[in-house]
Amino acid sequence: MKLALLAFVLVLAGFVHADPATQPSTSVAVIDATDDATLKAAEGKKVTVKGEISRSFPAKTVLLLNFKGVKRGGFTVAIRKADQDALNAAFGGDVAKELKGKTVLVTGEIKLYKDQPEMEVTKPEQIKIDDK
Repeated sequence: MKLALLAFVLVLAGFVHADPATQPSTSVAVIDATDDATLKAAEGKKVTVKGEISRSFPAKTVLLLNFKGVKRGGFTVAIRKADQDALNAAFGGDVAKELKGKTVLVTGEIKLYKDQPEMEVTKPEQIKIDDK
C-alpha cells in the first residue's frame, strides 16, 4: 500500500513539473519608455524598458537619464554617483554622453519616486544598446 501511494505521488509530481503553466515565468516584460501607465502599474516588478536616451541631468548624488518622447514626470533612469564609475568604464567614457541618442534596453525594478516611474541602474549589464 505504501509503495502504491509513493508511486502515485511520484507520478503526480512528474505531471506537475511537466506542466509549463505551473512553472514560474522567467521572461521579463519589455515596456516602451513613453508608456507611463504601464510603467506605473509595473511598480515593484522587474521589467525591461526600451527607449532612446534624449538627455541627462547630473544632480548632487545621482545622474538621471531621460528618454525621447517622455514628458516631465515620466520614466527616468537613475544612476547613483557610487555606480557611475563602473558604468563609465563599461561604456567607454561618460555614460551619459555615450548613450545620448541611442536606443537602449534597461532592465531592473520599477519604483515610483514622487509618483514618477523610475529605475535605478547599479550595474553595467542592466543597460544594453539596441542595435536593431
